[in-house]
Amino acid sequence: MTSKTRSTTIRRYGGPVGGWGSAKSVGAIIAREHVPLKAPRLLSIQNKSEGYICVSCACAKPAQSHPLEFCESGAKATAREITSRRADPAFFEKHTLSDLERWPDHDLEEQGRLTHPMRWDAISDKYLPVAWAEGGVAIEIAEMPEQRIFASACVGIPVRSSE
Repeated sequence: MTSKTRSTTIRRYGGPVGGWGSAKSVGAIIAREHVPLKAPRLLSIQNKSEGYICVSCACAKPAQSHPLEFCESGAKATAREITSRRADPAFFEKHTLSDLERWPDHDLEEQGRLTHPMRWDAISDKYLPVAWAEGGVAIEIAEMPEQRIFASACVGIPVRSSE
């Protein structure tokens, strides 16, 4: 596996839910995703009557909301969705699906968002880019799981379908 792995330490948190600990954690995610200008702008309208519903939990939009009223998980999910990192065709050229299936989910997520519709090729065991027009048609006509195509709206790295 060529992905970066990091050790994780889990410690008991005795502080209040939300508050400065949450703000610090959200700030760290925003910095890591390289979206310091875009994220605060989006978070200011997340779960607001004039905005959009949280991408993580679909929390209801309150009638009277406050500017910083959103959950930590939702803020982190939004930051990950708008990350500047991209998983482009060059990434998939370097890795077979069999290799990617052994990566931890977190490491796959860290590669970024898809930039092109991709189709798995059984012979090479790699995802290959397809034309946008072909992608839209293939999604509708795919009958077998291995014929499915994954377009740029997908989150994370596509995997071989086993349905």
